[in-house]
Amino acid sequence: MKTTSDCVVTATEMNQAEPSPPSYESLGYGYGQPPPLPAGTHVVYTQQPTNTAVISFRDKPIAMTCQFCQASVTTSTTYEVGVATWIVCFVIAFMGFWCGCCFIPFCMDDAKDVFHNCPNCGQTVGKFARLF
Repeated sequence: MKTTSDCVVTATEMNQAEPSPPSYESLGYGYGQPPPLPAGTHVVYTQQPTNTAVISFRDKPIAMTCQFCQASVTTSTTYEVGVATWIVCFVIAFMGFWCGCCFIPFCMDDAKDVFHNCPNCGQTVGKFARLF
């Protein structure tokens, strides 16, 4: 049976652990650099061309390439209630038109946000928010 005194490890025994592997700096090349290539090896770096097009969505359908299905399409648009619709509603109600006139913006597409959808795959490809 072991006693608690058998489990005591001295500081010198802890320092006699296995040596750590050599660092990259001690091998001759710095942090983040690959090892040297064999003689006669040519490295060619090429940069891939990037085509970044900024598409500004408005309230009318636009012609574009869908980023989901890669088809050239003219977007279909749907209108949904947004921040501008609610602000116009509250402004009309604040002006004193309580008889239901404040609900007119909910019937007008010009006060709603516009979502552009791909007619091929059905994904939403963009949004035009009236305010935010």
